[in-house]
Order: sequence, then structure tokens, then C-alpha cells
Amino acid sequence: MGRFYFRIGLIFLNLIVCVTTTIPVFAVESNKKNSDNQISVQYSHSMLERIINDEARSQGVNPAFVLIIAQIESGLNIRAISSDGAIGVMQLMPETAAELGVENPYDPEQNIKGGVRYLKQLENEFKHPLLIAAAYHSGPQAVRDAKGIPKGPKMAAYIVKLLNEFYQIYDAKTATTNMIKANTEKHANLKWEGDFVLNLNQ
Repeated sequence: MGRFYFRIGLIFLNLIVCVTTTIPVFAVESNKKNSDNQISVQYSHSMLERIINDEARSQGVNPAFVLIIAQIESGLNIRAISSDGAIGVMQLMPETAAELGVENPYDPEQNIKGGVRYLKQLENEFKHPLLIAAAYHSGPQAVRDAKGIPKGPKMAAYIVKLLNEFYQIYDAKTATTNMIKANTEKHANLKWEGDFVLNLNQ
């Protein structure tokens, strides 16, 4: 894919995605919005995680990776609305939600389904989990234009959060998956330039 650069202060790039049969449970509750101004069914974090797990497996996306993205984007808060207008658990922009067939992005099940569908589309194009995450955060065109992970402090912070979430959920020493093994072999000759720029040849 050519050379690309990203700014992070960590060297454990290839320990990102872990295929798992279980997802951690949190006890905090959220409210489900059926519409912009109506609140009804209660959703605990564990319920949201089960929806993520089921939907991810249904669409062929790694459930752990989806959970990490959801944690970074909203903290599993279905009421979350960003300053840019991104909505819900997966922080879908209204126009993106519409393109994904999400009729009501405030509904957590629709929101998660749309977010997983979007991640699947990005996975089909970008393959590498960090590229997928970068495209989810900044948009696929930004990744295409940069021919890799776009530079900048916001993107660096996002990647660091992603790595931190990974290490909070899984013990890196025991994380062994085909994707990790493939990335380890593929990126065995990573070279760092300066203190923070990783030069990756694919």
C-alpha cells in the first residue's frame, strides 16, 4: 500500500485486534431513544455489549474491535451527541447514518447496526485495523488522501486511546489471533523515525 506515517508514542502497533467469544460487562445503565424527543426502554452497558457482539458476528466484524471503537467514540452512551453532530453509541453523523440505512440513529440497536455496517465497509477497503479506525474517525477520504493514517495530534490521540482500550480489555501477552500473527509477520521490520513517527512499508 506504499509508505504511510502516523504519530504515536507507542511501539506495540501489531497488538490491536483480538477475536473473542466474550465481551466485558459494565453495570451502568442508559436510556433508549425511540425518537429525538422520546425516551423509553432502559439499556444497561451489558445489554449494549451483547447487541454489539451479536451484530458484529452477524456482519462478520470482530466484536472486540467494534466494542473498542464504541468505547472510544461514546463510552457506550446512547445519548452522546458530539459538537459535530455525531449521534449515539457509534457516533454516526446524520448523513452517514442515512447512507447506511439507519432510519433513527438515536435508537441504540439501529445505531450499532449502522456503525458495524460502516466498519465492515471500511474493513473491506482498508484491511488493517489501524487504517479502519483512522477512517472511522476522520473519514475514508482522509485516509485515501494520506495514503495511510493521517498525521496530526487528534488522530494520534485517537490511536493512543484505541491501543489503551485494547490493553484494558485484553492481556496483550495472551492475545494470539490470526490477525495479530499476520500483522506481526507482515510488519516485522517496522522503523521509527525520530521519537514518534512510525514508517510502515506494506
